[in-house]
Amino acid sequence: PIKILDYPRFLHRGFLIDSAHHYKSVEFLKRLIFSMGLMKMNTLHWHLTDHQNFAIEVPGEFTSKFTASQDADTYYNMTDVQAIVEYGRKMGVHVLIEIDIPGHALSWEKAYKNIVNVHCKNAVSAPRIFPNCNANLDPTIENTYFVLEKLLKNLKQYIPSTNTLLHLGGDEVSFNTWKLTPSLFSW
Repeated sequence: PIKILDYPRFLHRGFLIDSAHHYKSVEFLKRLIFSMGLMKMNTLHWHLTDHQNFAIEVPGEFTSKFTASQDADTYYNMTDVQAIVEYGRKMGVHVLIEIDIPGHALSWEKAYKNIVNVHCKNAVSAPRIFPNCNANLDPTIENTYFVLEKLLKNLKQYIPSTNTLLHLGGDEVSFNTWKLTPSLFSW
């Protein structure tokens, strides 16, 4: 005798969490996903790389170098990431992984110094960290594409949902970093 028609107003109802800047435990992320499900939110945008940190360990010969110099409580291993993605699936929340490229690449320098173009405002007395230094991947270096290809292939292998949707950032690219490097500017 009663018909209830109830649906969300918007198809994409998301929340962004930035683990590159602020590491959160797997338990915290699962509680967040559970809460999102209660509120009919359906997308967790998970920002995992930035200048300060490369917060995902992707297995593979070329990609595990990113986290090799970091403390274990600053990044997620693949088992953690898979558990969070799977928990999200069970709760009706798509976990959208973000690997920020070509900008925000200062954390890439720890593993692949040769593919990162860095510009520091004060290179002599200030530390080599953001915001004193800004960095982009260098598009003139062939190895940049090789490392990216390996990273993305390995990510797809371990997290099949990245075959459908993966956020590559692309915002906040420091064009001045490229302009201030003569070889890159002429390229």
